[in-house]
Amino acid sequence: MLSKTQVRARSLKPRDANSTGFSSNTTVIRTESKTIRINGLSLHYIERLSDETAAHCPTTAILLHGSSGNARIWNLFAPKLAEHMPTLAVDLRGHGQSDHTVPAAYAGGDYLNDLEQLVKRLEIARAVIVAHSMSVFHSIRYSADNPGRVAKLVLIDIEAACRPEHRDFLKTAGQKPHPVFATLEEAISRDRRIAPFAPLEAFAGFVEANLKATESEHANGGCLTYRFDRATLAQFDDYDEWGNLGRVRCPTLIVYGERSQLMRPEVIQAMKRELTDARVAEVPQAGHLPMLDNPEAFEKAVLDFCVSEAG
Repeated sequence: MLSKTQVRARSLKPRDANSTGFSSNTTVIRTESKTIRINGLSLHYIERLSDETAAHCPTTAILLHGSSGNARIWNLFAPKLAEHMPTLAVDLRGHGQSDHTVPAAYAGGDYLNDLEQLVKRLEIARAVIVAHSMSVFHSIRYSADNPGRVAKLVLIDIEAACRPEHRDFLKTAGQKPHPVFATLEEAISRDRRIAPFAPLEAFAGFVEANLKATESEHANGGCLTYRFDRATLAQFDDYDEWGNLGRVRCPTLIVYGERSQLMRPEVIQAMKRELTDARVAEVPQAGHLPMLDNPEAFEKAVLDFCVSEAG
């Protein structure tokens, strides 16, 4: 368990009392690493909140990373959002500091059930869900099934159905062993292609959180390997949420990186048409990880949407 830290946040302008967020002139954000037992697993999440938001904000933000990721991907954005509402950055099952499943259980329904139980166990009455990549699929389904619980939905850089070539690539990768690295720098260099524009310090923190020591320090000359369960790739589901987009009733923001290869313009517009209340935001100079590649532009695109009045 990490120790609590406090961060002095920037001054905020007062917001309408009916907004989904809460603001004050000076806010102290408390950050704590926590775990919760769900479906027989210890799931890890990072909670950020202030005394003001804990006492007065009825909405909680839930930040969900994508395949092979971890909760630290939100380290730049989450503190800004936490100025307005309590914020939870979750490690999905098989990722980050959350438990792996034995036997492997990483179908879409498994992740969805974890999300449902998390909301119930933490008694979250109303949520803003910010979902990246694979978590977009679970978040669409959850929002469609629970319209009264979701105030806002942010869908980041994935189409409503997984393209077969991407699914097959991940499943094939899941059959291979994890690579090993002699140093953190070696791992950062290998992974740099997934966020080529990201500030080095922020990207290094995300990569470091994705690593663990190998069982043998002499394994192939390396001492570090990935923390996530390789079976999460091998069991990557055949996701298709097109039929559920029309059941999502909350305001929805579709976000994509300008340089991303995972979202086609015509598909983005088709998703927007299917949703009841949707808008689109492009993050310039960014690929599939826009929250890391261009954190300032990502914040500008997403923060106001999350904290503005619903509807």
